[in-house]
Amino acid sequence: MDGTQGNNVRGAHGSAAFSLIELLVVIAVIVILVALLFPVLSKIKEKARTIKCLSNVKQWVYSFHIYSEDNDDYFPYEGNTTDAIDAGLNVEAWFNVAPPCMAVSALKDLYAVGNIPLRGDNSVFVCPSTTKPPTAPPSMTDPFFMYGFNNRMDPNGPDRFKRVQVVDPSDTVMFTESQGQLPWATYQTPARHTGRANLGFVDGRAETIPKKDYDRTSAEDDSDVEWAVGRRVYWFPFPGAPK
Repeated sequence: MDGTQGNNVRGAHGSAAFSLIELLVVIAVIVILVALLFPVLSKIKEKARTIKCLSNVKQWVYSFHIYSEDNDDYFPYEGNTTDAIDAGLNVEAWFNVAPPCMAVSALKDLYAVGNIPLRGDNSVFVCPSTTKPPTAPPSMTDPFFMYGFNNRMDPNGPDRFKRVQVVDPSDTVMFTESQGQLPWATYQTPARHTGRANLGFVDGRAETIPKKDYDRTSAEDDSDVEWAVGRRVYWFPFPGAPK
């Protein structure tokens, strides 16, 4: 045997093995690549969640249109927090009457069988970017909403607005994202998608809108004030519309 052969370090298949330094270099390169890719992957994941949420909003918009066509052009009722979701006027609220228009069970029926839509569920009731959990286990009297009807489209009186009353259907919000117990949304809708929110409009479209374009001050939460200047997004259906 050659006397120098025993000094050669060989791997199991005769190739030279990695030295410790080489292994550390490889690990360092992998760590750097992961650090560089992580923000990109996070953006891709959020983009996917935004698209899924936008699809949900679009489905709700279609269901509202179907409901209106079957109900003399009226929008559905926004709902209230004084009744359980299966009682009083809430029986006719959007979350109970619109889902069947897209072959989905009414929210009251989902709650009745314990199939409550929660974060992480693949449901039209669930925004995949929701991060705020319910403060208490959701129930008929304390439900949890991730979407909501624009309550400036409901005058809170004996009469409801009709689609035909909306002055600018392509720029007036009908449905959007929400958070918590309230089954409705306003200009304060959360901007969950990198500073944007998915809004559904009366004309049937849905779009991801920057917060600066839909946000309002409390002084602007008035139909005459809102319609006094040109806007990209309107919350009230027409000038003079009551809250």
